[in-house]
Amino acid sequence: MFEYLPQVMSSLGAASNIAKSMLELRDFQQLNSKVIELQQVIISAQQQVLSGQGEQTTLAAKIQELENECVRLKCQTACKTFQIRGGNSVQ
Repeated sequence: MFEYLPQVMSSLGAASNIAKSMLELRDFQQLNSKVIELQQVIISAQQQVLSGQGEQTTLAAKIQELENECVRLKCQTACKTFQIRGGNSVQ
């Protein structure tokens, strides 16, 4: 269910490494390049999280749908059992 988490953690680890390397830079162009690289890694991690959350939302909806179907089938089975045992006819 959380298959995206290792990718996110990897991206955040890369972001951390980039940020650490930025501390040692004195050249503005190199620093600017690292800032851009860091932003790209952060955006990638955000996209992975959003994708994972979308998958979770879809799965939660499917679970709810299946649970509702189970309840409906149990009710239907109980009604049929009641009718077979000579209970009042339920329609």
